[in-house]
Amino acid sequence: MEFAKERKKALQIESYLLSKISVRGQTKLAKMLGLNEAAVSRLKAATGKQKYSTMKLMSLILAYAGMETPEFDLVGTMSRLE
Repeated sequence: MEFAKERKKALQIESYLLSKISVRGQTKLAKMLGLNEAAVSRLKAATGKQKYSTMKLMSLILAYAGMETPEFDLVGTMSRLE
């Protein structure tokens, strides 16, 4: 229970990041990072004996460090609806 708030924040951060990757494209992210698409895919999912994905671990670290949960991009959402 001690870290419940951080875990909840981490879940929101991870959800936000995955959403942005989905909107902007995994291929573009892979090019920016100098990786191939498969490597980016492995960042998003736990593989082998890993308990957590790299993305989840990064989100937990950001929440632990005190990062505020990103606000959802309402302007971008509204422009897509028009």
